[in-house]
Amino acid sequence: MLRDDEEKIRQLAANLDRAIEDRDVDKTVQFFAIDCEIETVGLTLRGHDGVRKWAHWLFAHLRTVAFEPRVILVQGNLFVEEFLVRGTTRDGIAVESKQCEVLEYEGDKIRSLRIYLDRLDFAESLAANWIQKAVVKRVVRLSTEGLSQAGTKGPDGLG
Repeated sequence: MLRDDEEKIRQLAANLDRAIEDRDVDKTVQFFAIDCEIETVGLTLRGHDGVRKWAHWLFAHLRTVAFEPRVILVQGNLFVEEFLVRGTTRDGIAVESKQCEVLEYEGDKIRSLRIYLDRLDFAESLAANWIQKAVVKRVVRLSTEGLSQAGTKGPDGLG
């Protein structure tokens, strides 16, 4: 049986997901503390202005967005979730991305949100022309070189 505070944090996080899926910037902002921080794609955004900037950025790239939770852990005031994001870009292209987030709560408000994602998931979907698509595919191929080839030996000579 879940403790009351754990259930409360799970519900707050689910409500945040619904606000984002509804593309409601004002409602999304209400879930965050005034002095909050959001860390994503190598940037740190602060305060309600940062939340608005992040939400507008997300909605500028995704016309629809839906979250599918995979693993949820709650410990104290921390909510950790692995999830799948499904959406469509402004051009109608389907996007799917595995992500992880860590929410730190202070009372009922989010003090810190850290989002971990593979930027290449989105880059492939957002590439607008064949040149961009070719570059992204090449980067993806280079980033996994040596991991997917059977029999490849590492620098220590072990296979």
